[in-house]
Amino acid sequence: MGAVIPFAIAKLSASGGDGPPRIVCLLAPWKHATLNCPWGSGPSPVGVILRINASDSLSAMRCAMTARIVLADDHEIVRTGIRTLLDGHPPWQVCGEAENGKEAVEKVLKLKPDLVVLDLSMPLMNGIEAAREIRKQSPQTKIIIFSMHDSPRIAEEAVHAGADAYLAKTAHFSELEKAIATLLNGR
Repeated sequence: MGAVIPFAIAKLSASGGDGPPRIVCLLAPWKHATLNCPWGSGPSPVGVILRINASDSLSAMRCAMTARIVLADDHEIVRTGIRTLLDGHPPWQVCGEAENGKEAVEKVLKLKPDLVVLDLSMPLMNGIEAAREIRKQSPQTKIIIFSMHDSPRIAEEAVHAGADAYLAKTAHFSELEKAIATLLNGR
């Protein structure tokens, strides 16, 4: 059957051709092994468990990877409501909350989430300013601006500032779910 490697130094590298990327795993300081990624060449929202077989060859199994989310809204009831709804999605974990834009930027830099949901109108720093700062300092973090304003002009400004999506708070929760899922599947 082989032993499961719960933690190994590994990196993803290009295949060098048209094939899928490869996983290079350091098994010991003097030895490494390589295998093709089982999901092909596209981005994948999965982690990899490596298994070393008796012949010292590697095989990989897919497993779900938890997506970490920060919520930022100056109204605790809104943060609590969104957190409660997201708790029903096991691959998603709310890892932090902020009540203003400045704190949102600090939480993103400290916690390194996959996604942040920002209210537009927050004290100290609004959602547009926070999105701009997050995009500059943590470009891999996906950003959703969630606002009570259903305005195409503000949505355009949010996207120009670095937001990946803009949703009005009048949207149904399924629209927020879809936006989060779409952004996280592309990480």
